[in-house]
Amino acid sequence: MKSSPKKTAKKSSDVRVPDLGKDIGILLCGSDGDGGHRGLTEGDYLMVLCGNSKGFKKLGQYMIKLSELDTSDDPSFHHHFFGIRSLSDTKIELMVKKNKSAHYDYTLDER
Repeated sequence: MKSSPKKTAKKSSDVRVPDLGKDIGILLCGSDGDGGHRGLTEGDYLMVLCGNSKGFKKLGQYMIKLSELDTSDDPSFHHHFFGIRSLSDTKIELMVKKNKSAHYDYTLDER
């Protein structure tokens, strides 16, 4: 009986933040509950991710590589997207952190 080949986990050097350029843009909006928007200091927010096929493909390929990445030896693994195009005057930096469950508390490193 033939066993299936073992998939090798990617190393962090194999996964790079893609240059999204003008192919992906993000708009951050605060919601005032009546369909309008306000400053991003409190309340509920909406993040609009806009892109073309090329941008979504680059972002999708990055996410697939990130999903295959073994971060068990790096409890604080994360990437920063500094060059995200904002569709407003809001400056946007996106941080992507891989962990077992979706949380932001660095003290709970559950892979």
